Amino acid sequence: MIKLIDLLNEVGEGTSKPYEWEEISADDWGAYIRFLTDSETEYQVNLEYFTSNLPLTPDLPGMAVEFLAKPKGEYDFSNTVVVNKGEVYRVMSTIANIIKYYLKDNKIITYSPEKKSGEDFGKQRDNLYKAFMKKSIPSIKFEQKGETIWAIIL
Repeated sequence: MIKLIDLLNEVGEGTSKPYEWEEISADDWGAYIRFLTDSETEYQVNLEYFTSNLPLTPDLPGMAVEFLAKPKGEYDFSNTVVVNKGEVYRVMSTIANIIKYYLKDNKIITYSPEKKSGEDFGKQRDNLYKAFMKKSIPSIKFEQKGETIWAIIL
């Protein structure tokens, strides 16, 4: 039986074991990574490298992060699919592991959390993403610009 305290520890401590992942391709512009969950949902993580042109972070290197899911039996990947297979903590742990691996000299991570029906901004998903990133990179600071979150590593 899973206890509430165990769930809180997984988010707060980031203790979920990441899935094994594979780099599909990588170059100076970005990387594409895939992994498969226990329920056979396939995830693709897309990283695109950039240099910031914002006044707050001029000329800092960064990477935009997008991840998509393709449940078993589906044809295409989507960033709006709701999987709900009880694997969210391992999926997020895997994505955090991938980001840390590719972070290198990048000082900015950008992402846009998907919205649930009726939301103006994906606040629930954003809170989950932030919890995992704060655990992985304690010196991170967050700024919201429209629907995009800028995670700046101090």
